[in-house]
Amino acid sequence: MTTVFYNRAKPKQPIPGSMASPEALAAVVTAKYCDALPLYRQVDIFGRGGLSLSRGTLANWCIKAGNLIKPLVKAMQKHLLSEYSLCADETRVQVLDEGDNPSSNSQMWVYRSNEVSEQVVVIYDYQAGLVQRNSSRAIKVTYSATVTVFMTVLKVLLLLAVGHMPDVNTMKH
Repeated sequence: MTTVFYNRAKPKQPIPGSMASPEALAAVVTAKYCDALPLYRQVDIFGRGGLSLSRGTLANWCIKAGNLIKPLVKAMQKHLLSEYSLCADETRVQVLDEGDNPSSNSQMWVYRSNEVSEQVVVIYDYQAGLVQRNSSRAIKVTYSATVTVFMTVLKVLLLLAVGHMPDVNTMKH
């Protein structure tokens, strides 16, 4: 009997030089932004499982995952702008560690397709400091700091970003 070994190249990672797989990025981002699980608690959870990761590492993963999905955000913005109407809301938030004025008011904007839209799109847009209000703000979404995307969709997008065709089973839930 002969044993055959296949030497295949390691799949391209979403973050070059990182051990973060598409699944790991999706899990961390979903836990942080969808489940409101802070990074320090995720570090503790990973630690209990024997994986030593720093909060800084997880924060960098979140930032880099956000950069990877910018094309998705642009597509979502385009979709919102193609709708005949959209919903927008601003919530003032106080961020203590923000520049020269630690008590400055920042805004979290949410833009959403209307209730009769066939494809629901929700974009969150964080704006540091006081932003001048104007009527074009709601239709000129320039940057989205946080996009709520379910884990499966994010995983598929991250796989596509690194050139992998996702398995059909990946999309089932």
